[in-house]
Amino acid sequence: MFLNKRNTQILIVLTVMILTLATGILNGRRQAAFIAVCQAMQVTATVGILFGILKAHPSHKPFFYKLWLGITSVFFTCLVFLLLDYVVGYYQWRYFWGDSTVLLLAAAGVVYMMSIVYKEFVELTQGTLDSVEVEQPPTYVPALDISLKS
Repeated sequence: MFLNKRNTQILIVLTVMILTLATGILNGRRQAAFIAVCQAMQVTATVGILFGILKAHPSHKPFFYKLWLGITSVFFTCLVFLLLDYVVGYYQWRYFWGDSTVLLLAAAGVVYMMSIVYKEFVELTQGTLDSVEVEQPPTYVPALDISLKS
């Protein structure tokens, strides 16, 4: 009962927001302004999708899903950029392995949660996979075989 679809969605978006806010405690923050912009965008998207999940009219929910998926993909790109920045120019090697591992795990978690939300977005907009009819090619009727004479 607790892990129904609505509660799972809320848990996912709050987990991604916590991961976003946790990037603020990384060591050697050379990209502090970049992190702050990504955090502000992700918090805004989280508030938007929470409104979409809890209160929005069903016809408006796809917009909130698109907003959250778009901004979360920007946050994922931010995580990858920070990871590359740590690999290329990190100056405190005692924190390197810990910080880069945290960034890598956070990026993997964000991508996994985005895939779950995307699957639910597709179900919301196009229905479940079972309800979508797959077009079958026309059957071959031998009586309609027409040969060309030269």
